[in-house]
Amino acid sequence: HTLTSLDAMETVTEIFVVSQDPEEIQSAISEFPLSDKIRFIQSDGGIADSILSVWQREKLSTPLLVTTADNCLIRQEHVTDFLQQADNNEADMCLGLVEREALTTRYPESRRTWLKFKDIAVTGCNLFLIKNNHAENIIHYWKAFESSPKKVFKLAWTVGPLVFLKFFFKQLGLGEAFEIISSKSGTRIQPVKLKDPDVAIDADKVSDIVQIESILKIRETQTDNKLSGQPVPLVIFDLDRTITNHGTFLPFLIYFAVRKKPLRLLLLPFVILMMLIYLLGIISRKQLKANMQALLMGEVDKKQLEIVCEDYVNHVLGSRVNLDALFTIRQWRSTDAQLVIATASFDWMARCFARRLGISNIVASVSIEQEGRTVPGIDGNNCYGDAKLTMVEQTFGSLRELQSTDHQVWCYTDHHSDVPLLELCSHPVAINPTQALTSWVDENSRAQVLYWNTKTVSNSFIDSSKTVSKSR
Repeated sequence: HTLTSLDAMETVTEIFVVSQDPEEIQSAISEFPLSDKIRFIQSDGGIADSILSVWQREKLSTPLLVTTADNCLIRQEHVTDFLQQADNNEADMCLGLVEREALTTRYPESRRTWLKFKDIAVTGCNLFLIKNNHAENIIHYWKAFESSPKKVFKLAWTVGPLVFLKFFFKQLGLGEAFEIISSKSGTRIQPVKLKDPDVAIDADKVSDIVQIESILKIRETQTDNKLSGQPVPLVIFDLDRTITNHGTFLPFLIYFAVRKKPLRLLLLPFVILMMLIYLLGIISRKQLKANMQALLMGEVDKKQLEIVCEDYVNHVLGSRVNLDALFTIRQWRSTDAQLVIATASFDWMARCFARRLGISNIVASVSIEQEGRTVPGIDGNNCYGDAKLTMVEQTFGSLRELQSTDHQVWCYTDHHSDVPLLELCSHPVAINPTQALTSWVDENSRAQVLYWNTKTVSNSFIDSSKTVSKSR
């Protein structure tokens, strides 16, 4: 993938593949139709030594673009963006970076090594441009740190204890860091921030390879399944135990109380009492949620609630989410489908999840707001059971009428309370279903059961993606 992307670029005149075993590499890719501008060369020690060796031995002129073979998701537009930005500064060398927010917004499950500065957190994307011969200084400078597993901290320490401490305590700005390294190395170095986070995902771990394969598959779907004049599918996702692997409401209330109102944790026994009263049928689910909200959160400033909710959603998507859900959502996003989260959760929480997952529509329980503050209670119906179906149809129209005009309606959920919604969908999908939902599926041939995983991409996801492709 890396070679084919670079080989197709007219601005790339020569490509040197430097490896420990050039013959093996050349043999492994012999089946691919690559041009004769590619040469395979024996590496010389580490990366820095190899770059210097090829540069000097082949008497190469600048600029030189350097990347790694495991940069599998690189595209021509990534390189073009990088080169155009690099051409607009006076640096001797440029390196590509991706902001943490950009990567985690598109791929919340991705694990990368982050360089955390005062003003920004970034990760490298194995993309460098040597613009002139002065860049040789930084390559020699880097050789001293290349083999160290703690190279970033070692580098920070060599530029001075004060700089090291500023970096360690996140008081060092990104621009300031590059100015210091430029001064120490004798090379003017500038960062280039790339917009597309795909370029920051390299194949370091097995989980990276799984993610890369999924992204490449989505790209194929995006290319093959572009619709022209066909009805847009409506794809509905439940939230709790469908996208996430657990409930979110009570855990969030506890999360909020710990951070903002810790004394309210003393009221947890009363929360448990409210739950028992609900199970006895004395109060409704809507009343239960309002009471729990009143006990553990109370009235809260709307902006403060949003900040804490964003932190909570980041936490959930980082550790308590079904990875198959993320991949399925991403696959649907590669088409022109209309995606929606339909959940009994409050709208403020649904919006945070939708924003992070790139979903533009929500149907959720509406919170009560008064003068910029969110107060306990639900405005209208709790978005659950029959009420969820009603609220979905109020937003998107009659599901029967949609299907009568050849619109496909998909619904992914784990819970039997969504049966009223599932019955009106052309493609009902039960995710890790409850026993009651399993019984309903057994009686409905249209329904599909998938078992989604919280740690890996399961075979169920592969089957699901094939179903999506065929239906499209």
